[in-house]
Amino acid sequence: MPTEPEWQALKDAYNAWDDTYKGLIVRNDAARETDPYIFLPAAGQIENNQSKLVGSSAYFWSSTFIGAIDAIDFAFYAAFGSGGGWTTTTRAFGTQFSIRPVSD
Repeated sequence: MPTEPEWQALKDAYNAWDDTYKGLIVRNDAARETDPYIFLPAAGQIENNQSKLVGSSAYFWSSTFIGAIDAIDFAFYAAFGSGGGWTTTTRAFGTQFSIRPVSD
């Protein structure tokens, strides 16, 4: 799972909302559209066993802990358009967010 600094690097990179596939495309440079990219799907979240905000937002856990039971997550919202409207919050582990694995 990405750490908070790894999510921050993705947040700081060029990113654009993809309305066709409903998610955020993140790459190093806007001018180089042939560069590899990471796609973060707008998977929404599960709350009280119900899916919500699918196709318009996403929440992803980081591996950075805050205290004994909370961790940092990153979220984006389609309503904010390009750039995703990222936020950083802490959540108890009972909240069901997506996990985005990474490797070196």
